Amino acid sequence: IEWYGDNVSVKHNLVDTFCTVRDDGGGIYSWETAAGNQPWIRYNRTIDSNIVLNGIGQSFGTPSKSESSNVGIYVDDNTRNVRIMGNTIAYVRGNGIHGNGNDTNTIVYNTFFYCGNSISMQRLAKESEIRGMIIKNNIMYPYRFRYRNLTINLEKLLTKEQDVFAMGVLDSNYY
Repeated sequence: IEWYGDNVSVKHNLVDTFCTVRDDGGGIYSWETAAGNQPWIRYNRTIDSNIVLNGIGQSFGTPSKSESSNVGIYVDDNTRNVRIMGNTIAYVRGNGIHGNGNDTNTIVYNTFFYCGNSISMQRLAKESEIRGMIIKNNIMYPYRFRYRNLTINLEKLLTKEQDVFAMGVLDSNYY
Protein backbone atom coordinates (compact mmCIF):
# COMPACT_ATOMS: atom_id res chain seq x y z
CA ILE A 1 0.00 0.00 0.00
CA GLU A 2 1.67 3.21 -1.14
CA TRP A 3 0.23 6.54 0.00
CA TYR A 4 1.00 10.30 -0.04
CA GLY A 5 -0.46 13.68 0.95
CA ASP A 6 -2.80 15.02 3.62
CA ASN A 7 -5.95 13.54 5.15
CA VAL A 8 -4.84 9.94 4.67
CA SER A 9 -6.10 6.97 6.67
CA VAL A 10 -4.63 3.53 5.98
CA LYS A 11 -6.79 1.38 8.25
CA HIS A 12 -7.88 -2.25 8.78
CA ASN A 13 -5.82 -3.82 5.99
CA LEU A 14 -4.12 -7.20 5.80
CA VAL A 15 -0.85 -7.03 3.89
CA ASP A 16 0.61 -10.51 3.49
CA THR A 17 3.77 -11.58 1.61
CA PHE A 18 5.45 -8.51 0.13
CA CYS A 19 8.86 -7.60 -1.29
CA THR A 20 9.22 -10.97 -2.96
CA VAL A 21 11.00 -9.50 -6.01
CA ARG A 22 12.55 -6.29 -4.67
CA ASP A 23 14.14 -5.51 -1.33
CA ASP A 24 13.97 -1.77 -0.54
CA GLY A 25 10.23 -1.44 0.00
CA GLY A 26 7.44 -1.82 2.50
CA GLY A 27 4.10 -3.45 3.08
CA ILE A 28 2.78 0.06 3.79
CA TYR A 29 4.97 2.78 2.27
CA SER A 30 5.18 6.56 1.97
CA TRP A 31 7.89 8.89 0.67
CA GLU A 32 7.98 12.66 1.00
CA THR A 33 11.04 14.35 -0.54
CA ALA A 34 14.68 13.58 -1.26
CA ALA A 35 17.37 14.48 1.27
CA GLY A 36 18.35 18.13 1.09
CA ASN A 37 14.91 19.33 -0.06
CA GLN A 38 12.51 21.16 2.24
CA PRO A 39 9.88 18.67 3.54
CA TRP A 40 6.19 19.47 3.13
CA ILE A 41 4.08 20.27 6.17
CA ARG A 42 1.44 17.54 6.28
CA TYR A 43 -1.74 17.00 8.32
CA ASN A 44 -4.15 14.29 9.41
CA ARG A 45 -2.25 11.14 8.46
CA THR A 46 -2.78 7.79 10.21
CA ILE A 47 -1.74 4.20 9.74
CA ASP A 48 -4.10 2.38 12.10
CA SER A 49 -4.98 -1.22 13.00
CA ASN A 50 -3.34 -2.99 10.05
CA ILE A 51 -1.78 -6.45 9.99
CA VAL A 52 1.47 -6.63 8.00
CA LEU A 53 2.99 -10.11 7.60
CA ASN A 54 5.75 -11.94 5.77
CA GLY A 55 8.15 -9.36 4.37
CA ILE A 56 10.34 -11.65 2.31
CA GLY A 57 12.97 -9.31 0.83
CA GLN A 58 15.53 -9.97 -1.87
CA SER A 59 19.06 -9.18 -0.74
CA PHE A 60 20.88 -10.83 -3.64
CA GLY A 61 23.41 -8.42 -5.10
CA THR A 62 23.99 -6.71 -1.76
CA PRO A 63 27.21 -6.96 0.27
CA SER A 64 25.45 -8.99 2.97
CA LYS A 65 22.91 -11.51 1.80
CA SER A 66 21.66 -11.92 5.39
CA GLU A 67 20.37 -8.34 5.79
CA SER A 68 17.20 -7.09 4.20
CA SER A 69 15.82 -3.61 3.57
CA ASN A 70 12.18 -4.63 3.42
CA VAL A 71 10.00 -2.98 6.04
CA GLY A 72 6.53 -3.60 7.44
CA ILE A 73 5.65 0.11 7.65
CA TYR A 74 8.14 2.32 5.83
CA VAL A 75 7.98 6.11 6.31
CA ASP A 76 10.76 7.09 3.95
CA ASP A 77 12.66 10.33 3.24
CA ASN A 78 11.27 13.06 5.49
CA THR A 79 7.78 11.61 5.99
CA ARG A 80 6.35 13.59 8.91
CA ASN A 81 3.29 14.04 11.09
CA VAL A 82 2.09 10.44 10.83
CA ARG A 83 0.34 8.60 13.65
CA ILE A 84 1.22 4.88 13.42
CA MET A 85 -0.94 3.06 15.95
CA GLY A 86 -2.41 -0.31 16.78
CA ASN A 87 -0.70 -2.24 13.97
CA THR A 88 0.61 -5.80 14.14
CA ILE A 89 3.80 -6.42 12.17
CA ALA A 90 5.28 -9.92 12.06
CA TYR A 91 7.77 -12.08 10.16
CA VAL A 92 9.56 -9.26 8.36
CA ARG A 93 13.23 -9.91 7.50
CA GLY A 94 14.02 -6.21 7.69
CA ASN A 95 12.47 -3.70 10.10
CA GLY A 96 8.97 -3.62 11.54
CA ILE A 97 8.84 0.18 11.18
CA HIS A 98 11.62 2.15 9.55
CA GLY A 99 12.00 5.86 8.98
CA ASN A 100 14.56 7.97 7.14
CA GLY A 101 14.85 11.59 8.28
CA ASN A 102 11.54 11.50 10.17
CA ASP A 103 10.18 14.24 12.39
CA THR A 104 7.09 14.45 14.62
CA ASN A 105 5.80 10.93 13.96
CA THR A 106 3.92 9.07 16.69
CA ILE A 107 4.42 5.30 16.98
CA VAL A 108 2.11 3.86 19.67
CA TYR A 109 0.34 0.61 20.62
CA ASN A 110 1.94 -1.49 17.87
CA THR A 111 3.00 -5.13 18.21
CA PHE A 112 6.18 -6.44 16.56
CA PHE A 113 6.87 -10.15 16.32
CA TYR A 114 9.97 -11.65 14.71
CA CYS A 115 11.19 -8.66 12.71
CA GLY A 116 14.87 -8.06 11.94
CA ASN A 117 14.58 -4.86 14.02
CA SER A 118 11.35 -3.78 15.69
CA ILE A 119 11.85 -0.06 15.03
CA SER A 120 14.62 1.56 13.03
CA MET A 121 15.39 5.25 12.51
CA GLN A 122 18.05 6.64 10.21
CA ARG A 123 19.26 10.10 9.31
CA LEU A 124 20.92 10.25 5.93
CA ALA A 125 23.32 13.00 4.87
CA LYS A 126 21.54 16.32 4.22
CA GLU A 127 18.36 15.21 6.03
CA SER A 128 16.87 17.05 8.97
CA GLU A 129 17.57 15.84 12.48
CA ILE A 130 15.16 13.26 13.86
CA ARG A 131 13.13 15.19 16.43
CA GLY A 132 9.67 15.26 18.00
CA MET A 133 9.19 11.48 17.80
CA ILE A 134 6.87 9.73 20.24
CA ILE A 135 7.46 5.98 20.57
CA LYS A 136 5.32 4.60 23.41
CA ASN A 137 3.32 1.57 24.52
CA ASN A 138 4.58 -0.79 21.82
CA ILE A 139 5.20 -4.52 22.30
CA MET A 140 8.44 -5.73 20.71
CA TYR A 141 9.39 -9.40 20.56
CA PRO A 142 12.25 -9.90 20.33
CA TYR A 143 13.43 -6.39 21.11
CA ARG A 144 15.70 -4.74 18.57
CA PHE A 145 15.94 -0.98 18.10
CA ARG A 146 18.36 0.38 15.53
CA TYR A 147 19.43 3.97 15.14
CA ARG A 148 21.90 5.15 12.53
CA ASN A 149 22.95 8.72 12.05
CA LEU A 150 25.28 9.09 9.10
CA THR A 151 25.92 12.74 9.92
CA ILE A 152 26.19 12.62 13.71
CA ASN A 153 25.23 16.29 14.18
CA LEU A 154 28.85 17.38 14.32
CA GLU A 155 27.75 20.96 13.73
CA LYS A 156 26.01 20.84 17.12
CA LEU A 157 28.66 18.72 18.84
CA LEU A 158 26.19 16.04 19.95
CA THR A 159 27.35 12.52 20.65
CA LYS A 160 25.34 9.64 19.22
CA GLU A 161 23.87 9.02 22.69
CA GLN A 162 22.86 12.67 23.12
CA ASP A 163 21.27 12.64 19.67
CA VAL A 164 19.17 9.57 20.53
CA PHE A 165 17.88 11.30 23.69
CA ALA A 166 17.09 14.47 21.71
CA MET A 167 15.00 12.70 19.07
CA GLY A 168 11.88 12.53 21.26
CA VAL A 169 10.09 10.29 23.74
CA LEU A 170 10.86 6.57 23.90
CA ASP A 171 8.91 5.31 26.90
CA SER A 172 6.51 2.67 28.26
CA ASN A 173 7.33 0.04 25.64
CA TYR A 174 7.31 -3.69 26.42
CA TYR A 175 10.27 -5.79 25.37
